[in-house]
Amino acid sequence: LAIEEAISISTTLLAQYERRKGRFFEEIDYVLTDTIRGSVVDFFTVWLPAPTISVLSFTDDDSGQSLGFVKGLLGSLPDNAFQKNTFGRNWNMNQRVAAVIVGGLKLAGVGFISGVGAGVSSDLLYAARGLLKPSASVGAGRKRAPVLKSAAVYSCFLGTSANLRYQVTCWNNLV
Repeated sequence: LAIEEAISISTTLLAQYERRKGRFFEEIDYVLTDTIRGSVVDFFTVWLPAPTISVLSFTDDDSGQSLGFVKGLLGSLPDNAFQKNTFGRNWNMNQRVAAVIVGGLKLAGVGFISGVGAGVSSDLLYAARGLLKPSASVGAGRKRAPVLKSAAVYSCFLGTSANLRYQVTCWNNLV
């Protein structure tokens, strides 16, 4: 996780610097927004598919029955498709395929939420900058990216490409 974060933060900052050149420090708020979003997303793309010990408790009392189905479903799936069978667990092919789908949905959710968060934060910073320094309108006339469309695209990317990459990365757990 530390290696992933170090690579992500450094490459994001380098890419932002290359893209913005002389405006890098003028637009540091946008740079930091994008870097923080990337850091949070990288944390979840590494952490969610990682094999773990299940912490879901299955008690016989009737508390939390509304979540019983979800707990039963998620507790019956491996954390990734290539997770080794643990003592008392023998995951079949259907459960492993479902783990890829559920993992993709989790990462798609992370992508959508972080995409909306980063887009709204960026738009708020842009508006605040316009109010505080109207004369120094950085990027005046620059077309702003649509927040929901960007979030949806990022969600699809994380749910498919990132999910499949990190599922395959866990291949060593099976073999």
